[in-house]
Amino acid sequence: MVDGILVQLPLPQQLDRRRILDAICLEKDVDGLHSLQLADLCSCATSPSSPTSFIPGAVRGILHLLEFYDIKLPGKVVCVVGASRTVGLPLALALSSLGCTVTICTVQTNHVRAKVERADILIASTGVANLVKADWIKPGAVVIDAGITVMENKATKQITICGDVEKTDNLWKRASLVTPVPGGVGPMTVVMLLQNTLDAYKARLTQEILKQHRNRCTLVNH
Repeated sequence: MVDGILVQLPLPQQLDRRRILDAICLEKDVDGLHSLQLADLCSCATSPSSPTSFIPGAVRGILHLLEFYDIKLPGKVVCVVGASRTVGLPLALALSSLGCTVTICTVQTNHVRAKVERADILIASTGVANLVKADWIKPGAVVIDAGITVMENKATKQITICGDVEKTDNLWKRASLVTPVPGGVGPMTVVMLLQNTLDAYKARLTQEILKQHRNRCTLVNH
């Protein structure tokens, strides 16, 4: 029995991404990317309303990191740079429901720097290497870098992986917490996808037990 289905993104351009994601059975959509999952997230961002609702792995991982490091969210000013369906948009909904004032930016947004400079918590997930500069960061801010870009030095052929936020000594001096790239949000995403899969299994098992119980009750009544 399969309890979780995960579509590896990005898909080839000739495929209809939305049609494929929406073809997944809700009970098995452990990545939370079905259109109905986002609709559910809008109404109950951090507490899905049914056992078949799942928060995307990256979003759940980031929320867990903030909780683990005891970051008090109510009243915080948050800037989310990147409005993807996998991270930025659902994360903004979740943080808004937790009492944060959230601004969503994209790479096309005007005056991104000014918005980042006001943020108590910055979450970047555009996939544009070093888009956010270290001197934009508000002193004491929390920086969650969910972007990842693979870069190759054409001269040396050396491969490096970097995030959306420029990692310099100035960043470490200004920010109170910074997630590394790689090794930060990525591993947490994997863990939370596994947790969603476990939750899907438990939900299915619960439904099977309830069904068996109802069947036994029906037999007794007859």
